[in-house]
Amino acid sequence: MLRAKKLLRSLLVFAPRLQDTRFQVEARFIRAFRRPYQPEFAGLRALALQDPLVLDIGCNRGISIETILAMRPDARVIGFEANSLLAADTKRWFAGEPRVEIRPVGLGNRAGSIDIHVPRYRHYRFDGLGSFDRSLAERVLVNDYVYWLDPRHVRIETATSAIERLDDLKLSPAVIKLYVQGYEEPVLEGAAETIRANEPVILAASGRPEIDAWLRSKKYKRFQWLNGHFVPEIDSGYCVYYMTASRYEALSSGLLAKS
Repeated sequence: MLRAKKLLRSLLVFAPRLQDTRFQVEARFIRAFRRPYQPEFAGLRALALQDPLVLDIGCNRGISIETILAMRPDARVIGFEANSLLAADTKRWFAGEPRVEIRPVGLGNRAGSIDIHVPRYRHYRFDGLGSFDRSLAERVLVNDYVYWLDPRHVRIETATSAIERLDDLKLSPAVIKLYVQGYEEPVLEGAAETIRANEPVILAASGRPEIDAWLRSKKYKRFQWLNGHFVPEIDSGYCVYYMTASRYEALSSGLLAKS
C-alpha cells in the first residue's frame, strides 16, 4: 500500500512549486486552529515559563516556528538556518511577525564556515534534508524516502554556510529546539555555557544516544509528552524533551507522570 507522505514527496519532485503551497496551507492551518504540526510540541503549553525566548536551531521553512507561536503566543523566537537560500524564504514569510527573527547562520562548536549539502532529485531540492555531513545527504534519499527513485537523477548541491557558537551570542533562552540532521553534538558543545547558565528546556530528535548522553552529563532528564503528561525516560515519536530538575519540578501538579 502506498504511504501518503511518501507519495506526496514522490509527486513533489515533478511539481516543486507545490511545496511552497503545501507549507503555506499547513502554516495557516496551525495559526487558525492552534494545532501543532507534531503532537509532542503540545507540551510547550504546559511549561512553567513566562514570555520565553525560544531558539529554533535548524528552523528550515518555519513550520516549527509556527507551531511554537501557536502553542506559546507569549514567546519570542529566534530561528537559525544554515541554508542561506532557505533562510531568506523563511525570513520573508515571517516579515510581518515582530515575535520572530531569522538568522541565516548555522551553529557549531567553533566560529567559521562549513559546507552544507542538500540533496536534489529531478526538479526538487529537499531543503529539509540538508546536512553538514555529505554522506548523510547522499544516503537519505536512497533510504526508502520516495517512490520510483531513479539514482541517475539524484545529485548533491553544496553551499558554504557561516557558523557561530551559541555561547558567543550572549542569549538567554528558556527553550531550545534542536534539529540539525546529525550535527547536534557540535551545536551543544558550542552552547555549553548558555545551557549551564540558563538550563533551557531542550526539544531534540528522539532516538539519538549521543544527544541523550551529552545532556545527561549536564544533569538533564528525558521526557516524552504523552496523553497530556511529561512521561520520564520514554524515547519515541518525533522529539523528546530534556529538562533539569529546576524545570520539571516547576511543572503544575499532575503534568509530570510517575516513572
